[in-house]
Amino acid sequence: MTIEEIEILMDKFYDLDEDVDEQVFNALNAHFGNDKNGFIDYINSRPIGQSSHRAILYEHIMNNASGWEEFLYEQIRLIIDAIESGNKDAEDELPSLYYLTNISDLKKSFYTKSIEYLRAKLNSRNNSVRKVALEHLLDLHFESKIDLDYSLRDALQYQLYDKNYNVRLYAYLNLNDFNLVPKNFKLRLMDRIRIKMSADHRSYLKAKKIGHEAARKVMNNEL
Repeated sequence: MTIEEIEILMDKFYDLDEDVDEQVFNALNAHFGNDKNGFIDYINSRPIGQSSHRAILYEHIMNNASGWEEFLYEQIRLIIDAIESGNKDAEDELPSLYYLTNISDLKKSFYTKSIEYLRAKLNSRNNSVRKVALEHLLDLHFESKIDLDYSLRDALQYQLYDKNYNVRLYAYLNLNDFNLVPKNFKLRLMDRIRIKMSADHRSYLKAKKIGHEAARKVMNNEL
C-alpha cells in the first residue's frame, strides 16, 4: 500500500461508520517496517494542525514506544512551542499530546526532561499552553511514578487562582482527579456556577464516565 493510500485510510480513522484502526496500523508497519528514520521523516513532513494525522502516527508509536523517548520529547516541544509562537493551527494538535505523555515504562530521562519543560510552561502567557502543561504534568507523573515534589505541587495548585477562568476550571478538574486540591480551597461563587453550566465540565464528566466504563470492561475481560 502506498503512503497516499494509507493517508486516505487515515482520513477515515475517526469516522464512526468505519473501523480501520487495525488496518491503518498494519499498513504503517508494512510500509515503514523497521525504517525508524523514514517514519520520523514522514511525521516531520506533516503539517501541524487538524489534517496532519499526527495523533494517529503518535498512537502508532505509543503502542511500542520504547526507544522513541527523544523523538517523543521533541514532538511535545514542537507542538507547544508552535502554539506559543502564535500558530493557530497548532492548537488543533493539542489532543495529540495525549499519545506523547500517557506512556509508561519509558526511560526516566524522558519523564524528567518533559516534566521540567512543561513545568516552565505553567508560566506561559498563552492560556492554552498553561492548561495543557498542567494536564500533562500530572499525566507524566502518574505514568513515571516519580514523586511529585512540593514546589511543583504548589506551582500546580497556583493555577487554581489563574486570571483566566478556563485555566482555573481545568486546574480544578485535573487536580481534583489526583486529590491535589488543597483542603481549605474554595471555588469562587461565580466559578462554581460556571462549572455547573460549562460544556467543558459536562464533556469532562462524560469522558470520565466513558473511561471508567472502558476500564471496567477491561478488568472483566469484556473487550
